[in-house]
Amino acid sequence: MKQNKTIYRTGKFTDYKGIKRPFVMCAVTSKREGLYLTDTVNRFDTIDVPKAVYMGISICHESDLDKYDEEIGKIIAYGKAMKPEKSKLILTSFDKGVLTTNIINALLDQEEKFFLDNPEKHIVGYNEARIKYNLKNLGVDELLSRIKDKEASLAELYKNLDIMKKHAIKK
Repeated sequence: MKQNKTIYRTGKFTDYKGIKRPFVMCAVTSKREGLYLTDTVNRFDTIDVPKAVYMGISICHESDLDKYDEEIGKIIAYGKAMKPEKSKLILTSFDKGVLTTNIINALLDQEEKFFLDNPEKHIVGYNEARIKYNLKNLGVDELLSRIKDKEASLAELYKNLDIMKKHAIKK
């Protein structure tokens, strides 16, 4: 696999406890042969794509904040971007000139915003831990009063009802 370009994005997100946690995103352009499937009339074929952008992310655990090292975060994010089972394919191109630095930075902007809005999509167990923490520390009335958008709050409650029931019973 030939590496062509690597771009890093660093930032911080505030978790459900109010702790600011650093993260590193890494976008790598490369070619991976035989990893792409296309559906042509219910027949799947592997094809080679000349270039693709893969992303990996490293998020500092709250217990590691005192020893956080951005360079180690970059190494972890890069490693995840390079492993097919850990990376997120965000764009492919048959034209090598399409995946410019500007395009990759725009993709990182989009992925960063998505991560900040949806950390549970990148952190295993985040949503359940958030709900458990909120139920234990805030209570249902306080949770509902913090939610501004009524429709969003109902959708959020419905989406997480099973998790909330499981942890509310344990109280």
